[in-house]
Amino acid sequence: MSSTLRILFAPIGGAVVVALLWLALNGMPGNPQRGWLEREPWPISSLPACAAIAAVLCLLHAAGRHAQQNHNESLATAADRLRLQHSDSVVRSDLGEAAGLRVFSDWNEGRHRLFGRFEGLEVQMLDFTSVQSSASRQGTKPRSDSQTIIVIPLETPDWPVFEIHPRGLSTWMWDLLGCRGASFRFRDEPGVIGLDRAALGRFNRRYRVFVGFAQRVAEMAGLALGVPVGAKPAQEAELSNRFTMGTLRRFAETRGWTVESCGTHAAFWRSGKIIPAAKREAFLREATDLYRSLAAPAKDAADANLVIEAPEFDSSTLGRRMSGLIAGALVGMTAAVVICVPLLLAIPMDLAGVVVFAWPFVAFAFMALGAYCGARLAAAAR
Repeated sequence: MSSTLRILFAPIGGAVVVALLWLALNGMPGNPQRGWLEREPWPISSLPACAAIAAVLCLLHAAGRHAQQNHNESLATAADRLRLQHSDSVVRSDLGEAAGLRVFSDWNEGRHRLFGRFEGLEVQMLDFTSVQSSASRQGTKPRSDSQTIIVIPLETPDWPVFEIHPRGLSTWMWDLLGCRGASFRFRDEPGVIGLDRAALGRFNRRYRVFVGFAQRVAEMAGLALGVPVGAKPAQEAELSNRFTMGTLRRFAETRGWTVESCGTHAAFWRSGKIIPAAKREAFLREATDLYRSLAAPAKDAADANLVIEAPEFDSSTLGRRMSGLIAGALVGMTAAVVICVPLLLAIPMDLAGVVVFAWPFVAFAFMALGAYCGARLAAAAR
């Protein structure tokens, strides 16, 4: 039976099965006494409602299977077009040395692996799902993320361990707590052409570059718990061989890419995005283009004017900003109480409900503003 016919007959079959089961449990219609299911709340008491619910669920299930089957077939076709091998299921050991990438540390499931040589490069592309195991150990619900990841082995051995992250709330928080990324600027600003100035500005607005990120997170956690950490992550990194003006121009043309280098492999992905089969080729070409801009960046005259300041982790900033953040949040909460309580007493009773409803939002806004201002002021007061 074709998948289209399966979608058509699935709701009919589901409705018939549930209807027969309902009649078997409740008794045939026409009985003067109410059956067992008829004494239950709606929709269990209604035969048409139960049959309709079953039909909808079966239709959704059949449609989902049909979409998944089409996706699998499209990926197999894409693999043939790209001359890559295709594997439906993936285990972590299939990745070889690439399994050491930090992005795979919370491995839960891998699917649809396309691998082989593409335009002279050994590539692996897979749909990867991670689950934060630390959350389940702490008793909270683990967060699951899925994305399509491209892994490329490094052809040169001098790559530092670094990560490129799109600017967002997480990078803002790391900056706030003293784990600052690399800084890119021009030594002689007046002598820069407009295109290079615009490219550098776009890169700094869109991306943040970190070195030894996992080590820095471990050190920050150790400081917070009072646990001494062994060797500190290196403060200096050879980024100049990887990040030239050509590299920055190429990344400035894109948005949303996350890149990780572990020294032997590089991974490229867009966080939280599974790429449709029809767009896999364009996705792969863009990732390999970004890899080449990092692997063998073309030097030009603008590179002599480009200054790259290595990422910095100031442990003293962490303590000051955490103190300022907590103090600022308390001040913000106090300000919200001082504003809202007199307002609640002054307005008529019929409007008091508006203030009560708005209070949590106002309190959160004041806390966030106070935490931000407190962290910034605490870091400024050296």
